[in-house]
Amino acid sequence: MLKNHLLELDLSYNSLRIIPEWFAELESLQVLNLTHNCLEAFPPCLPGLRKLFLTANPYLKLIPTEFKHMTSLEYVALDAKNIANMPVEIVSREPEDIRKYLEDLQRGHQKCYRIKLMIVGEEAVGKV
Repeated sequence: MLKNHLLELDLSYNSLRIIPEWFAELESLQVLNLTHNCLEAFPPCLPGLRKLFLTANPYLKLIPTEFKHMTSLEYVALDAKNIANMPVEIVSREPEDIRKYLEDLQRGHQKCYRIKLMIVGEEAVGKV
């Protein structure tokens, strides 16, 4: 019963390798901190999750396509250089951008996601 009312959970610095299956039952969980662990897989889809912290998990290499169903997610912290299935430019952006990228991949789109910014002028007045 308690797990249905849990809003925040901090499991950082625990050497976790896997997330138990019962984790998916944490329906009301809004903030999940799994930093500094040894996770090999992404946590299950938690529809009510708003913030997810996953930095310092060196074995976490992939973001699953199920991530696109985590529509409540407003913030995600990942080590972009570790994630192999998408460009660093996407991983380091907002969760909505990551979801869009995964959806485009499933549809077979081959868009260019590399963004370059050149600032011109004094005090960065003009942007191109």
